[in-house]
Amino acid sequence: MSDYRKLSLFLLRHGQCDGGEMVRGRTDVALTQTGFDQMQASWRILSERLAQGSALASSPLQRCQRFAQSLQGQAPLRGELALCDWAREMDFGQWDGLPQSEVYRCWPELADGFWREPQRHTPPDGEPLEHFCQRVWLGWQQWLGELAAAELPGALLVCHGGVMRALLSHVLQPEHLPGAPWFTSLDLPYGAAVEITAYLGNERPPFYRLHWPCQMS
Repeated sequence: MSDYRKLSLFLLRHGQCDGGEMVRGRTDVALTQTGFDQMQASWRILSERLAQGSALASSPLQRCQRFAQSLQGQAPLRGELALCDWAREMDFGQWDGLPQSEVYRCWPELADGFWREPQRHTPPDGEPLEHFCQRVWLGWQQWLGELAAAELPGALLVCHGGVMRALLSHVLQPEHLPGAPWFTSLDLPYGAAVEITAYLGNERPPFYRLHWPCQMS
C-alpha cells in the first residue's frame, strides 16, 4: 500500500447533556459535568493513540465544540480547532428538543416507523436520512482531502452519535443508506470513541479499516 496515503482518524461522541432523555438533534444544549468527565476519560486514552501532529475538528454544536476547545494546544494535537458544519447532528424537525416520551405520545406510529425504518420515515419538517447521510459523507470526503493535502497524519473529530453511525455505515457499506440497525442496535454510549484508518490513493476511492470498538483501556 505504498502508493496510498494513510490517515489515522478518531471519532469521539459528546458526553451526557442537559435536558435528559430528549430528541437532541439541532437543539444546542450544554454538556453536564458528568458528560465532560466522560469525554475527558476517553481523551486520556485517545491522547496516547493519536499520531503526533494530528488535527482537531468538531461539530459546531456546543456539546461537542466546548470540549474540543478545551483540547486546543494539547499534545499530540496541532493547529487551531476546525468547526465542521457537515458534522452537525441530524435535524429532527418538530421532534427536536422534545422529550422522547412526548414524541411517542404525539406521533406514535411515525416515531415507531422512524426507529424501525429511518430510510422510509422522516420526522415532521425534519431532515430525511438520505439528505443527512449525503451531507455527512460529502463533508467527510472533503475533510479527508484537506488532511491529506496538509500532509497531516490523522485527526480527532468530536461529533454526535448520528454522525458516527452515518460514517460507520459509509465505511462498511459505501453509498448504501444505513437501515435501522445502525441507529437503534449499534451501541455508542456517551463518550464513545471509534478509530478508522483511511487509505487515500490518487484518483481512486479511499478504502478503510475499522477498529471496532476503539480500545479504551
